[in-house]
Amino acid sequence: MQTGYRFRCYPSPAQQAVLLRWIGCQRFIFNAKVGDDRYYRAFQRKTLSLAGQHAPIDQEYARLKDAELMP
Repeated sequence: MQTGYRFRCYPSPAQQAVLLRWIGCQRFIFNAKVGDDRYYRAFQRKTLSLAGQHAPIDQEYARLKDAELMP
């Protein structure tokens, strides 16, 4: 059973710049969300476990977007 395809592409220099920028933005957002998750889990362990509550799940990605790039 084939579950995916592997292919090779040869982007132009302009396409390479766009791909590198996109990968950099994706990495920034991923690292920010991992940091937020670590903060919320530490918060939950230290304070909310005493009260029997769970930490809220943060779904806010809009604050990581640049208003000039993403209106």
